[in-house]
Amino acid sequence: MRVYANQLKSLIEEKKSRLFILSGDELLLMQEAGSFLRRSLAAQGYSERETFIVEGSAFDWSNVLYEENSLSLFSEKKLIEVRMATKTPGEKGVRVLEELMTRAGEDTAVIVVFPRLDSRVLKSEWFKRIESVSAFLQVWPISDTELPQWIFKRLRRVGLNASKEAVAELVERTEGNLL
Repeated sequence: MRVYANQLKSLIEEKKSRLFILSGDELLLMQEAGSFLRRSLAAQGYSERETFIVEGSAFDWSNVLYEENSLSLFSEKKLIEVRMATKTPGEKGVRVLEELMTRAGEDTAVIVVFPRLDSRVLKSEWFKRIESVSAFLQVWPISDTELPQWIFKRLRRVGLNASKEAVAELVERTEGNLL
């Protein structure tokens, strides 16, 4: 199911989902969404974390399923995070992701992070299958018209106030790079 960032908290608190797909190309927003998910899942007891970074066809996908099947040494619940460098995982990766997402037990949470996915991938059968059993958050860049309000809210959240001129200066200096 497709979700918005403001829905993540309730999905985790109400235990509606422990399987997540993140996609986007705005690095700061992706990092924040991932950090929020990891913190929230850790609060639910998913304290052991295994991260896999998939950078090419040489990646051994069997390690992901091996980790999902293995018992945790330090906690009862674990988080498996798969970070994709490309938009498609390849044939073997598709099989593993489908198996991981459909077979993961209550004691396993899964986060799969993709770069921004295009409509071709979003409409593919394999993606539809893993999306049907998970919460899919597509992180969109902040538009130029939304950026001043976004900066203003972020400043307020940390207890700072800024004039419209100061925010306009920040908008001009960021040039679309939130980091």
